[in-house]
Amino acid sequence: MLDRVIDATAAIVRRRVRRGSRTWNLLTKIWTAWRFCVIAYRKNPLIQRVWARHEAEFERALAELSERTEHFFVIQIGACDGLMADPIHAWIMKPNWHGILVEPQKVEFDRLNATYREQRHRLILENVAIAGHDGTCQLYRVRDEARTADWERGLASLLPQPDTARFSAETVPCISFDTLLDRHGVSRLDLLQIDVEGYDFEILKLLDFRRLRPALIRYEHRHLKPREKASCRAYLARRGYRLLEMEFDTGAVLQRVPS
Repeated sequence: MLDRVIDATAAIVRRRVRRGSRTWNLLTKIWTAWRFCVIAYRKNPLIQRVWARHEAEFERALAELSERTEHFFVIQIGACDGLMADPIHAWIMKPNWHGILVEPQKVEFDRLNATYREQRHRLILENVAIAGHDGTCQLYRVRDEARTADWERGLASLLPQPDTARFSAETVPCISFDTLLDRHGVSRLDLLQIDVEGYDFEILKLLDFRRLRPALIRYEHRHLKPREKASCRAYLARRGYRLLEMEFDTGAVLQRVPS
């Protein structure tokens, strides 16, 4: 409920309060104090231990499934270059891992190709975005000249960005989840890995869980709004998953298939 109140209040403020006014400045101070509380929460040793325990539990589930699966199959949405902030790179290097790696940015896709040049016999690379249709869509990425750190080249999303001075939009090919699965004859999925800068919940909603139910899911919740984060957890819980919240990601372990 608190998450919904925060989202609704922020939307009202953006629409009705004039930037630079006394009310705006007061609300800015309140928001700054709130951010301070959030940072303090994240630095709390107890919370960090919970995140670490969940990370270890998810890695343990992943290791157990990988060890007993001859042809482990992964789909990674938002693979970037296969190295930067990639939690499954070391796993993908294992000889029993097969799968599809999806990255819409052409420059990062070329780097992804280079990263896994020796593994191409068991990996399929797709230079597309996953969306609700086949065709093209707009991808928003940080302009090259606006980057202040190398990791910002990974900031690319289908979500429109209001900061047009910093983000540019480019047209990229896109396909639906069903088209991706049909194109490569996917009938089993051991791990679905998602990192799409705030579009993660939308990607999950595009997957038909009646057709394909991954044993494990890991998605980035860092850029989700509070309401989206809660809704995403509930969405997966209803589909039989146990949720493991980490600092920036959430792991989901399939416990049962709902009747």
